[in-house]
Amino acid sequence: MDERCNPGIGRGTRSGAGGEANGHEGDGRMGEVIRMEDGPNAERREVEVTAGEDSVVVCERTEGSVTLAAFGCWSHDQQVELERASFAAAADLLGAPDQTTAGIAEAAQAYLAPEERYITDLMDLLDANAVPYVFRSEKDKVEQRRG
Repeated sequence: MDERCNPGIGRGTRSGAGGEANGHEGDGRMGEVIRMEDGPNAERREVEVTAGEDSVVVCERTEGSVTLAAFGCWSHDQQVELERASFAAAADLLGAPDQTTAGIAEAAQAYLAPEERYITDLMDLLDANAVPYVFRSEKDKVEQRRG
């Protein structure tokens, strides 16, 4: 996993339930979206978007009984990295204000803010429009160049 991707469940200042975002100044992180569900299928989902010098990294960590059923482990991290070569297409697709890492990260954060959207929805959007990205999955130690 990219070292910029470390949602760090349970550490630091985080936003509350319901999808609020929290900005982080000075470290390149644009913010996080955290959702928590109660009940027998309680699940926690945390998304962090980081704007680097030459890439934007979107990290998603899920934790709970649904993750256990889907991935065979209690928590699971996966990430999408958009590199400079895909900035023009990604900016256009996500409605970013510009083609900077900050603009694309802001648009990716907004895209993933609705409760029903997951990193897989971002991947589907990028795939459908042939936008190149790198996908990484913690569980399977997978790194794939897609698009």
